[in-house]
Amino acid sequence: MPTKFFLLITITAILISCNKDEFEYGYLDDRLSPYFTMFELEAQQRGYSPNLSPDVIEAFIQNVYPNSVAGQCQRNDNRPSQIIIDEGVWNSSTDLEKEFLIFHELGHCILGRSHLDSAHPDGRCISIMHSVAGVCRNEYETRRSEYLDELFR
Repeated sequence: MPTKFFLLITITAILISCNKDEFEYGYLDDRLSPYFTMFELEAQQRGYSPNLSPDVIEAFIQNVYPNSVAGQCQRNDNRPSQIIIDEGVWNSSTDLEKEFLIFHELGHCILGRSHLDSAHPDGRCISIMHSVAGVCRNEYETRRSEYLDELFR
């Protein structure tokens, strides 16, 4: 009996500590870290120094509901803001699409930007901060620098 009790306590402690470590305060999923670094470098090249410290922002990749949401920024005055990226979207995206998604969400959480659905006369999106596909034509792949200049304006 004492052996079973000790085993139960040990397993419970391991499970609790694993869950705590997985989503601790200031958590940044390792898969997102390179994009945070790129965001910081692009911002600095444009004269902006974003605060991406763990007490300001944390980021997760997990299933997001509804399924139509690729990512979201959740602001909270009492904790770091959170970026949550849908795992299915992340797994099926190219590196450039991942960068676009992270930069868009950091635009909300760090830069305080709202959606901007305006388009140039030719239908091309003015900003990386557009809300949904189809509102305007996203040309991030070919006009990345232009979009980043606008993001950090």
